Amino acid sequence: MTNRYNTSLTIVLFMIFIFFTNIWSSNLSAQTPLDSSSNTDNWYRISPISEMSLRTYYLPENHPFVNYHLFNSDGEFIKKGMNSFLQVKGSASLLERFFFQYRLQLQDLQAIYFQRLNFSYRDKSVSFLAGLDSVWLGHGYHGSLLLSNNAPPFRVVKFQTEKPFRIPYVGKFSYLLFNGWAENFKVLGQRIGYFPVPWLEFGINQTVVYKRNYKFWEFFKILSASQENLPGHYNNDQRASMDVALHLNFLKSITPLTNGKIYFEYAGEDIHAWWQPEDDKWLGPIGIEFFDPGITTGFWFETENTIMRGEYSQNYSIKNIFYSVHTEQFKSYQLYTKKWYRTIPFLNYGSLMGHHMGPEADDLYFEVQHRVGLGSFKLFYHKERHGLASGYGTVFNVSHDPENFIQIGGEFSYKWNNLNTSFLVMKNYYKNIDRHPDLLEIISQRGSTAQSLLLGLTLSYKFN
Repeated sequence: MTNRYNTSLTIVLFMIFIFFTNIWSSNLSAQTPLDSSSNTDNWYRISPISEMSLRTYYLPENHPFVNYHLFNSDGEFIKKGMNSFLQVKGSASLLERFFFQYRLQLQDLQAIYFQRLNFSYRDKSVSFLAGLDSVWLGHGYHGSLLLSNNAPPFRVVKFQTEKPFRIPYVGKFSYLLFNGWAENFKVLGQRIGYFPVPWLEFGINQTVVYKRNYKFWEFFKILSASQENLPGHYNNDQRASMDVALHLNFLKSITPLTNGKIYFEYAGEDIHAWWQPEDDKWLGPIGIEFFDPGITTGFWFETENTIMRGEYSQNYSIKNIFYSVHTEQFKSYQLYTKKWYRTIPFLNYGSLMGHHMGPEADDLYFEVQHRVGLGSFKLFYHKERHGLASGYGTVFNVSHDPENFIQIGGEFSYKWNNLNTSFLVMKNYYKNIDRHPDLLEIISQRGSTAQSLLLGLTLSYKFN
C-alpha cells in the first residue's frame, strides 16, 4: 500500500508548491483576467489550484482490522485514530482541445502522492489521454466486476469516443480502448456500447491482465482470446461482460422522474467460445457461455430533489443465462466458483482493482439522497458476504461460515458559495471475521464478532 508514496522531504516541498502556485494564480488572474462566460476570447486557461479540500476521519481502536479501506476511493486506507487528507486539484487547457489535470494529496503529514496527473486531447467526437488515471467499466455504481477506481490509479493510455457515432440504419455506438500499467502487471481493456434507440444501451466489456511484452499487432490476437486457455505466448487472464441499460430520462415529461436508469451486467472469469481451439463448438444460442459468471443489477431514480439507488452484485454462484454448464458435457463444473481475481492477483498496491467485495462474495447496497435548499443528506445501507463458495463444504470440502459485513451510515452536506462541507457517520458490523492478510484468501473465524463507528468531516473550496 505505501510503496507508491514519496515521503522524503515531501511535506516541505508540498507547502512550497501550494504557496507559489497560489501567487502565480493570483498574478495570472490580475494580468490576464478570464471571462468564464466566453470560451472563444481566450485561447488558454490555467488554474494552478482549482480546488482544495481537507478530509478528516476518526476510526476507533475497537475496529477489528489494522486499516479500513475506503471503497472506490483510489486505494485510500485509514488507520485507527485520526486521519487527514489534504487534496489539491489543478488544470490547464490550450485551444479548448489540449488539457492537463492533476490531483495531489498529502496524507497524515507523512505521504504525498499524485492521484491524477495526465494530459489529454479532446474534441466533440473523440479523446486521447495519457498519464495517471483510473478506468471504470460498466454501469455499476457501488462497484464494477471488471475494473473500478477501488485501487490506486495507474499509468494508462486511453482512447474513447466523447459522443456516440451513428451507423446508418443500425444505430449509435460508443467505444473505449485503453492499456494500463499497474504495480505488477499490465491491463488491456475495451468497451463497445450500442444504442439502437436513445433510451436503450447494450454493452460489451473486456479486460486482459498480462505480463508479457507484446508487439503491437499481437494485441489483436490477445483481444480475440483465441488462445487464452492454451499454454504459451497468449495465455493471459481475461474477464468479460455483457450489459444492458434502460435510460429513463424520457419519462420526465410524464412522471415525477427527471432521470434514472435500470441496468444488468452478466460477466465471466472464464469462457467457452466457438472460436477457441480447445472448445471449437457452438454453445447455446449465441455460441459462447461464461463458465465462472458474476452479475450486477441495479437502478437509480431521480426526482427534482431526491435520488434513490440500489445495486446487487455476486460472483460466487454459477447461474448461466445462455447455456447451463451443469450438464454431462461439463460435469466437472461445480455450483459455486472461487476463481474471480485470483489467476493473476488483480491487485494494485494492496487494493482490488475490480469489485471491492473480492472473490466468492456478494454485495447489496441501497442509498437515498435528498436535497434541501443548499444542503443535502444521504442515508445508505451496505451488506457484503465473503467466502461464500468456501462456506459450502459439500462443494469444496471446506467447512466455515462466510464472513458478514453490514454498514449503515449517513452523510450531511451543505454548500455556501464556493465552500462545501460534509459530515459522515458509518456504523460497521462484522461477523465470522476474516483476518487473513491476503485479500484473495478468506478464512473466517466462526462466531467472532466486532463493530466500529467511523466519523468523517470534509471541507472543500473551489476557486473561481
